[in-house]
Amino acid sequence: MTFTPGKHSFTRRFMIGALMWFVSAAFGLAQPGPSCTLSGRIQTPASAVWTGQTLVVEPLSTDGFAIRSSIRPDGSFEARDISYGTHWVSIVDTDGAILWRDLVSISPAAGPLIVQLDEPQRKMDRTGTVSVSRLRRKPPAAAVRELHLAEKAGADSDLSESIAHLRRAIELAPEMQDARNNLGAKYLHLGDYESARKELEAAVNLDPDTPTPHINLALALLALNRNAEAEQHALLAVRRDPLSGGANFAAGMALDRLGRSDDALPYLDRASAQVPQALLIQARILLAHSEAARAARKLEEYVSRPGVSERTDVKRWLDELRAHTGH
Repeated sequence: MTFTPGKHSFTRRFMIGALMWFVSAAFGLAQPGPSCTLSGRIQTPASAVWTGQTLVVEPLSTDGFAIRSSIRPDGSFEARDISYGTHWVSIVDTDGAILWRDLVSISPAAGPLIVQLDEPQRKMDRTGTVSVSRLRRKPPAAAVRELHLAEKAGADSDLSESIAHLRRAIELAPEMQDARNNLGAKYLHLGDYESARKELEAAVNLDPDTPTPHINLALALLALNRNAEAEQHALLAVRRDPLSGGANFAAGMALDRLGRSDDALPYLDRASAQVPQALLIQARILLAHSEAARAARKLEEYVSRPGVSERTDVKRWLDELRAHTGH
């Protein structure tokens, strides 16, 4: 017999809540102060030993401070306590000359940063952020300032001001993908899914190789119940960045919506370390498969996570399940 939870079942409220959690976590919306680690490595066509080079992470604001971290001999790097948002990230040599520099969106949902350097052209391939075509479109300083002001307003929970700054950034730099992507994320947060879709489609078209706009577009399409299109964008993002929690989460949600729950489970499992709401979708699928014990473990793991938004309801759901199964 399949257990059917009562009023605390996994309903559309949880699905929309999962969407909103991911958007908020990815872009720091109304969540001032959190930080994470930026890790990655430098890749070159030929093997190289790196000595003396430094990773520099600088906030867009002038009142913040730069974080510096030495590049390891194998080209890997790690910088801790980076605030969520968009930063200037540079690789500099022992003389202070800049080998590479670009805007990078930093969040727990982003994958490792892969900087590819080759001669005579240097390029960067960001799992979740930037590709070579974007390096040809450096945004003007005024647009970067508007992007910073938008992030500051978002951290202060002023979404309307944040949106106004992002619109001005787009007016100044129509090809600024970060601004269009972040504006789409703001609309997602507000529940204006159609406006989100339009901005995120524009962001995708500016650089189809960048995964993050595909992830956000998939979330907007899921909210609009355009599940087949959402699957396409989510799976493209997974191919581009297999380790992205956001990409795997969107793919799992889309496949589940399309009735392919068995296919959805592996994606949700990969997403669950970064996106705890994936555990709730897994639990619902497992219950539908009469796997109550596995479902209970997913719910227990969710409840144990710090800062989860549905802890009280999920505890009640878990109590109902335990009462039904006698465990």
